[in-house]
Amino acid sequence: MIDRRLRTFPAALPSLALVLTLGLGFLLSACASTAVAPGSDLPSEDGADGTLPRIMAGLSEDAAGVNAGIWLEDFDSIAASAQAIADHPTVSDEERASIQAVLGEDMADFALGDKTVHETAVSLVEAAKAQDMAEVLALNAKMQTECVACHTEFRGRLADR
Repeated sequence: MIDRRLRTFPAALPSLALVLTLGLGFLLSACASTAVAPGSDLPSEDGADGTLPRIMAGLSEDAAGVNAGIWLEDFDSIAASAQAIADHPTVSDEERASIQAVLGEDMADFALGDKTVHETAVSLVEAAKAQDMAEVLALNAKMQTECVACHTEFRGRLADR
């Protein structure tokens, strides 16, 4: 026989998803904010210099913006931050070559992760414009999962170059 507590589990999923999404977002923001050392001489705040660490720092800020928008139920803020993620700067040709040299055949997986995040962010913009919080939460969780998977797979190798 199924325990009565398990019957209420599906009803608790939206709340659980919100807590997990916001907690993971906070954790990612805190971890990613240390990706670029304080006082570094990277020239831009928006990734315009084309370096992966600077681009990732900008994406961290944008992800934090999505999460702040979720907390406040500010769909315009969610949409704007998700659009910034979708439109993030690209790495310079020199940086791309450096990444390719380190990753070799795994470059395709790296590019696929970026594409997945981009497409998910575009969908997140649409969900925010529709003010569909359940879809916003699901897409944000998907985007964060892809980000964490990519970081787990590639961050160490790319940090050492």
